[in-house]
Amino acid sequence: MFRGFPFFLALDCAVPLRILKRGRPRGGLVCSLRPSLRVELCDCLVSAKWAAAWGFMTECLLTRRVCSKKGVQATINGATAIRPVMQSIKTMCMVRRMETSDIEGVIALQKRAFPKMPPWTRTQLRHHLKNFPEGQLVAVDRNGRIVGSASSLIIRWDAFDRLASWDVITGRGRFGTHDPHAGNTLYGADVGVDPDARGMGVGALLYEGRRAIAKRHHLSGIIAGGRIPGYAACANTMSAQSYVSEVVQGLRHDPVLSFQLREGFLVKQVIPGYLPYDKPSCGYATLIEWRNPEWDDLSQAA
Repeated sequence: MFRGFPFFLALDCAVPLRILKRGRPRGGLVCSLRPSLRVELCDCLVSAKWAAAWGFMTECLLTRRVCSKKGVQATINGATAIRPVMQSIKTMCMVRRMETSDIEGVIALQKRAFPKMPPWTRTQLRHHLKNFPEGQLVAVDRNGRIVGSASSLIIRWDAFDRLASWDVITGRGRFGTHDPHAGNTLYGADVGVDPDARGMGVGALLYEGRRAIAKRHHLSGIIAGGRIPGYAACANTMSAQSYVSEVVQGLRHDPVLSFQLREGFLVKQVIPGYLPYDKPSCGYATLIEWRNPEWDDLSQAA
């Protein structure tokens, strides 16, 4: 059925889009995944980075309005479409909200993604869905298998110490600290990607989904405590601060932090004891921030 390396254009809304090349429809097929969601499977080999260079555009199938914004990210009638990401036929996926039926799949994913760390519990995941269902995302492949997940909550960031641990900020993982009324920041509690799907754009789709949530709720941005799993290998020869500094400067590569920097996050500081049981990071984490570019406009308008 599929040729080459097709990819999904995953959406966080009900606006179906089509990939175009130089203004003409690209060969492929539109399939219904849910009643409110359609995506086009294209048979061309292209990533988001190359799409703009090659002149790809997105067209809303409802309004026929075409957007050729950099990165092939379209905002139509206030709804943001997640950019297309190159996927192999084995791992092509879409991102959607997590549902109760996904709980067991997310736990299994966590065990694969973080084999030496405790996974989410069923109780914690149920609390996530109860407190902030919109903030819980999963990436599923074409067989319905969960290959990625992202958990988040809205917090009032100035109510926490900048060196606060993961347990404190997330209410011991139950998201009881979620504050949709006074909160102004989306807190990224966790992102996990199946080891077999890493490097295929799954993490980028999940981060794009988070940015869409922050924009939709008019939040100032996203804050997270980022793991630095590459640090343990050199912890005897340098401090965590020096390690992070070298990664930021591009002198070292860290599998998590280097990716987050590419996703537009800035490192604010290093947090000791953030996740004590995170042995590869020696318990350290980076306090990272992504600023919502629409926030300043909203603040000035207010």
